Amino acid sequence: MPDDWQGNLITNDFRGHRVCRYVLTPEGSGYTSKEMLELIKTNHPAFRPIDVKMGPDGALYIADWYNPIIQHGEVDFRDPRRDVTHGRIWRVTARAASSSIGPSWSVRRRTTCWRR
Repeated sequence: MPDDWQGNLITNDFRGHRVCRYVLTPEGSGYTSKEMLELIKTNHPAFRPIDVKMGPDGALYIADWYNPIIQHGEVDFRDPRRDVTHGRIWRVTARAASSSIGPSWSVRRRTTCWRR
């Protein structure tokens, strides 16, 4: 990730269909945070990012639950919109900056099984 991202927080907002970034600044005995532009944001109803981890290759890996239904109490358990077979893992890397505005991003859909 770019140098200015080091020490930032990356988190998920599965209800808002987005992956968020926060810059931390030391203040007194704690920190303040400033929300930056979302790393990923969509209006796709099934995009449900539930976890994000930094991989050993320096890329961010985002687990996407991929389900339009998020609560059991609102919708019947037998509702056909419940997706119990799909999920996605997104790999996000920074490309070389092509302008002074900032880096462009590459998001790839992982279609194979995890292997070590």
